[in-house]
Order: sequence, then C-alpha cells, then structure tokens
Amino acid sequence: MNLDPERLRTLALLLASPDAESRTVLGDLARNQPWLQPGVEPLATVALERWQEEHTRLFINGFPKVVASPFASAWTRQGASGEVQQKIGLLYAEAGVTAQDLPPDYLGSLLECAALLTERNQLGDAALLERLLHSHLLPWLQAFTTALEQGTDMALYRLLARTLARDLVQEQAA
Repeated sequence: MNLDPERLRTLALLLASPDAESRTVLGDLARNQPWLQPGVEPLATVALERWQEEHTRLFINGFPKVVASPFASAWTRQGASGEVQQKIGLLYAEAGVTAQDLPPDYLGSLLECAALLTERNQLGDAALLERLLHSHLLPWLQAFTTALEQGTDMALYRLLARTLARDLVQEQAA
C-alpha cells in the first residue's frame, strides 16, 4: 500500500471542528495539495455557523442520530466501545504513541497514527500499519464513507468521504 503521510494528516484535519481560522488553514493546504481545492473553494460562500452546524450534525450530535460517527467503536461489533479503544490503545503503545485529548478509536487519531507509521518506515512499523488498517480502520471505513457522502451536501465532506474511500478502501480491495 502506498500511503502519503501528508495526505493522511490532511484527511485527519478535515474531521476537526471548524473555527475562524479553518478557511485560511485549508486554503493554504489546498495550494500545496490541489486535490483539496474542490472541497475548499465552495467554503468561501458558506457561513462559518453553517459549516459548524454541518460538522456537528455529521460527526457529533445529529438528530435523530449522528450521520457519520468518526469513532471505530460506533461501527464495529467487537464488543463495548471501551474494548475497542483499549485494543487500539495497545497498538498505539506498541508504536510508541498516544491519542492526545481524544479517544484512541477516533478516525483522526487512526489516520495520524497511519501517517506516522508510514513516515517512520522502521522495522516493525509496516506490520503495525497493516494491523492498524486491517483490524481497526478498514472493517468500518466503507460504511463511514458511504454514510458521510450520502449524508452531506457540503463539498468538503463529500471530498473527505471520496478520498478516504479511494485512498484506503479501494486500494485495499485492489
């Protein structure tokens, strides 16, 4: 698998709650990562409050349910969320990292860890990356990306869903 650490980190960033600086940050990233432009350009006409509402509806507190929860434990049937988080936390410990301020099963944390393991390319990191992908990310990522793409009309989040599906899900199927 040929993963780009910079792209993985950018995908993780797209999951973050938007704030007053988000347009500027994403605009700067899009200059160096042209694949981002179709998602970032339409944000110029979207009020920050609308963007924040869509982020909340999709990822945090939608009604009647969250559209695309970015947590592995919401999608897998591997036991209680604490068990899923513990298993992922153990993998992080083997890699010498911890999830900061977020549960370990958060998609952004998983993508950051994959970026780090890809970047380090040290003995054993390839095996950890394969475990991370096959045991903790890929089993639920297709369902997440489908729910996200179908559940939003915002170009940024459709781009996030399509890119995750293309870069991770489809490449694994090939």
